[in-house]
Amino acid sequence: MSELLGIARFTFHEGKVEEFKRLSEECMEIVRTQDAGTLQYDIYFNDDESEAIVIERLPELHRTATFGSRSLERLEILRRHQPTGPLMCMEFWNGWFDSWGLPHHVAAPEANAADLDDLLAAGGSVNLYMFHGGTNLGLTNGANDKGRYLPVTTSYDYDAPLAENGTPTAKYRAMRDVISRHAPVPDEEPAPSPAAPVLDLALDRRTPLWDVLPGAGAPSDGLPTADDLRQWSGFTLYRTDVRADDAVLSLAEVRDRGLVFLDRQPVGVLSRGDGVLSVPLPAQDGELAVLLEDEGRVNYGPRLGEAKGLFGPARTAVRELRAWAAAPVDLDPERLAKLLAEAPFCRPGRPGRRPRALRGYLHSAGRRRPLPAAGRMDEGARLGQRRPARPVLRDWAHAHPLRAGPARPRGRERRDGARAAGSSHGAGAVRRRRGPRPHRILTHPTGRQCRRP
Repeated sequence: MSELLGIARFTFHEGKVEEFKRLSEECMEIVRTQDAGTLQYDIYFNDDESEAIVIERLPELHRTATFGSRSLERLEILRRHQPTGPLMCMEFWNGWFDSWGLPHHVAAPEANAADLDDLLAAGGSVNLYMFHGGTNLGLTNGANDKGRYLPVTTSYDYDAPLAENGTPTAKYRAMRDVISRHAPVPDEEPAPSPAAPVLDLALDRRTPLWDVLPGAGAPSDGLPTADDLRQWSGFTLYRTDVRADDAVLSLAEVRDRGLVFLDRQPVGVLSRGDGVLSVPLPAQDGELAVLLEDEGRVNYGPRLGEAKGLFGPARTAVRELRAWAAAPVDLDPERLAKLLAEAPFCRPGRPGRRPRALRGYLHSAGRRRPLPAAGRMDEGARLGQRRPARPVLRDWAHAHPLRAGPARPRGRERRDGARAAGSSHGAGAVRRRRGPRPHRILTHPTGRQCRRP
């Protein structure tokens, strides 16, 4: 290649454009004084300064490769494209991303170590991706899309040599042994992290989902995107009116998952990942609402930078729906905590079947630790979905998200056969003694389980 061209597009949060200009001036000064070989570095704003494009052109740079197996074959390809200079694997993939609903990815330590040994023996340099697993806190996870959209989980363990909690793994020791044959390594090793506690999750406050959601929002001719509303993550609520003869809602594209309600009653789910772009509607007039979730921005490829939301035309069986109102959903932790602190008390283990927001506490060794934000919006099994409900706010400490599995009954109501003579139930009343309540097994992506009472 004769030169490298980079183009970046920025959309500014409210009140942040002046800060961007200040930082841009600093970058310009660095380019002028320290990067004399830069061919172009320009910044262009649109008319209202809500967006900007940065263009940078650089002379030809050293080429590297990314791979995770068949090292000698990949280095040979690199050498064909770059006959001279050092060999470098910029990303040596020793694991892979995890996606919701799919198994935890693992790569055999022996295979990773053998490929690493081949790479180093050929004189190559390497950057391990990842060396240390991590966590996508809050709503910061991304997504992959190679023909199928796959949002990445909260856990970014990646089956790395150092696990998400910092514990050295068998892969760490295997790779350390390989590196020691090609370069000196220190004697000390990271200490194992303490075992994760077994936690019980008690949900003691709940409020209807509609108490959390915004009002109607600004009217629109057509479907605005979440980006148009400056909603960069989380949820967006769309509303419109339908008639009894509409029969079905059909969209051109959904990014990424929408819960569909008619007069606040759930009627179906739209899903990008499952390819569901239409739902049948009951034969009644009413207000149609779609609670749209941004499940994660695509990290690379042609869909990099794409907008989120519902994409039309939005059609029914008899007409196109043009009159919409949309509003972003505010998931501010302080707002949700206050809302749920004032919500009615509910018995732990019985959060209800309809979508709602809940407050939860994690119990460990007799200590109660509140979830910092508000728990989750429970989609539940009422909508007939196979995949379990996922936490909306997923940033408690460094724990994995908890996934609700199928209910497993431990006991049942039993009649004791005795009448309560003289009791407050009155003569002839039958008393029931309750056995242990059903519970759910909450499963970490790593396979560990904890019990919700």
